[in-house]
Amino acid sequence: MRFCPHCGGRLKSHNQHHYRCSKCQRITFQNPIPAMCALFIRGGRLLYVKRASEPKKSYWDFPGGFLEPGETVESATVRECSEELGVKVKLTGFLGTWPSVYIGQHYRSTVLNVYVFARIIKGK
Repeated sequence: MRFCPHCGGRLKSHNQHHYRCSKCQRITFQNPIPAMCALFIRGGRLLYVKRASEPKKSYWDFPGGFLEPGETVESATVRECSEELGVKVKLTGFLGTWPSVYIGQHYRSTVLNVYVFARIIKGK
C-alpha cells in the first residue's frame, strides 16, 4: 500500500506490519486475508487438484479459496468445493492454520490459510 484508504495521503512505514498516513496520521494495518483449504483423505491418500486458472495455473494445490465478508470457514469450504469440484461436502475436522503469501498478477497479500478435513457427501 502506498496511499491512505481514508484520505489519500502518502503512507509511511510505522513498523514492520503497519503504515502511518503522513496527512491524517491514521495507522493502516496490513492484516492477513483469511482463506480455507479442504483436505480430502481416502484410503490413506490425500487429494490434490490441478489449478484451472492463474495465478499458478496447472500447479497442484488443495481445493479452497478466500473467505467472503461475513462467511465462516465452514460455509466457505462448502461454497468453494461446490464451485471448484462440483461436489457437496461435510467438514470432518480441523488440522490447523498456516500463513503464506499469495502473489497475483497485480498484487501480493499475506494470507492466513485454515486447513480443514472434509468428506464428499454428494457428487464425485
